[in-house]
Amino acid sequence: MSVSEPGKIITPWAESGLKNPIPPAANPATGRAGFDQGFSAINMTAKEAGGIPPFGQDFNGIFYEVTNILRYMQAGGQPTFDAALATAIGGYPKGAMVLGSDGVTLWQSQVVSNSDDPDSSPANWGKVDVNLKSQLGSTGGFGLVFSEIVDVVVKVPSDKPNLQSAVDFAHHQYKTSSSSKVVVSIESTFQVETGVFVRNGDYSNIEIQCEDSELLIPATFPVSSDFISVENGAGPVLGCLVNANGRVGVGYRADNRATAFIKPGCGVKNTYGSGLVVRYGSLAYAHNTIWTGAAQGGGQTSGILSWAAGVSAEGAMVSNSLHYGAQSAHGGWLSFRAGKANNCSRYGIRATDGGIVDADGAEANECGLNGIRAFNLGIINFRDGKATGCGDNSDAASGSISASYGSIVNAVSADLSLPKYQAVIALNSTVTVTLANMSGAYRFGINAQGASNVAAGSSDVSGAGASGIQAIGSVVHCPNVNANNCAAYGISALDASVVNASGAQAKSCGTGGMTSRDGSTLNAKGSDTSGTLAGNCLFAWSGTINATDAIAQAGGSPASTDIRVFEGGEISANAGTVGGLSQAANAVTANGIIFK
Repeated sequence: MSVSEPGKIITPWAESGLKNPIPPAANPATGRAGFDQGFSAINMTAKEAGGIPPFGQDFNGIFYEVTNILRYMQAGGQPTFDAALATAIGGYPKGAMVLGSDGVTLWQSQVVSNSDDPDSSPANWGKVDVNLKSQLGSTGGFGLVFSEIVDVVVKVPSDKPNLQSAVDFAHHQYKTSSSSKVVVSIESTFQVETGVFVRNGDYSNIEIQCEDSELLIPATFPVSSDFISVENGAGPVLGCLVNANGRVGVGYRADNRATAFIKPGCGVKNTYGSGLVVRYGSLAYAHNTIWTGAAQGGGQTSGILSWAAGVSAEGAMVSNSLHYGAQSAHGGWLSFRAGKANNCSRYGIRATDGGIVDADGAEANECGLNGIRAFNLGIINFRDGKATGCGDNSDAASGSISASYGSIVNAVSADLSLPKYQAVIALNSTVTVTLANMSGAYRFGINAQGASNVAAGSSDVSGAGASGIQAIGSVVHCPNVNANNCAAYGISALDASVVNASGAQAKSCGTGGMTSRDGSTLNAKGSDTSGTLAGNCLFAWSGTINATDAIAQAGGSPASTDIRVFEGGEISANAGTVGGLSQAANAVTANGIIFK
């Protein structure tokens, strides 16, 4: 029996006739129909028994709604995204297609229960132009061709015995020039014991999928082999989530000017080695992908590694790595904005040897050594990030942020609280932590050493187990910082450091409020160091302090331990300075001088 195309609806039913708009809910009291019940029980009850006959206008209204929709569809109309509909149905299903606000672009949902508007939040949608090719392919992005229309499905093992033979067949039979998309589908329960290696070609029209929610790798897969490896070519698209189960050397490797595309919600987790490795001029697009639980075999491996290459992995997850979470090295760049690198055994996010990482709004909480590690000219942007509870109480190099040997870290407005050693350790590097929360450190809020430069204005380093800020031969700019309730000093400037702590608070600290030692210079203008437990509100020990308009009184009345000089110290005070002096004002002694 053949089926022919029906005739077109030119005029919707009752377009010019009497009709009622159909409400969401029927009203049994009036006998009006609604979408929830249609005609309710009252319309099916005899009139003499109190029933209400159906309204002809409701019939017309219902048929008008239906035929009007059918006419739009027969005319080639495509539905647009509707937030209210998405909420009502629990999100668009995977594979659903909607028309963009420009009236041209088609979007296809890549995930189930998708409530994101593709025009403003396209991460979980595939973008298709009028020729049914992805925007990546049509604009040359990464050199990929990724059609949303599947032309061929090659099943493993029904059609081909393993993944490599299936990909080789798809590549030789269906070149990208034929505009074909080929899905290599791994059938349920099939044991994948070998991966895929491709080189010197364009395999980007091939997508690897699996029938199960995730592909479980068996114990027979060699830990020295990669799941996907591409060299000097465009690799196949990874369109499923793979659980490496402690096997697999690298989940997806792109080497030597290769390109890789991994779809949202997909990736390779629990690898023996690294999850995603991109090296030597290669590029990878991996937004909202999954590479968690990497490095199960030990060694310096990562969830994501960009080595002299480029990786865009915004929103990706690399948490629970047994070594590094996400890193860029040797001049590589990694976009890891809003990514998650929590509970990594060593570093959450790392940039080394000139590597650059943009981790704006990312997370690196509870990491074993450092949440953020910039080493040897590494650059990391961690603005608005969160790296709490990082470090090891017994490791003086540990904490939320470590920057060393000419590195740069921007962590403005970041949450770096409750580090297990220090929030920031800087060695010959530049760190910006303005407006950051570094409170509750086991030892130091900020530990700046070796000619470092730290900007920490209006930040919080209160409650440190030692000093809130310790500068050793470094420059720290921390006006209006909160360094209250620290066990030692609120702020310490040591070994020819320069610290600007104007307007700062270092109240109720244990050893003292602020100290300048060994040729250091400390600006404490307008600061408040009252309530210290041992006096020493302002203590210049072979150093210089500007105490203009400072409140530096430990108790209820001035005491000689409030503002102190020792071994040639120098303090400049004025009439607005509150607190007792350790010696007569404007007198030179062996301990120094207090100008007032």
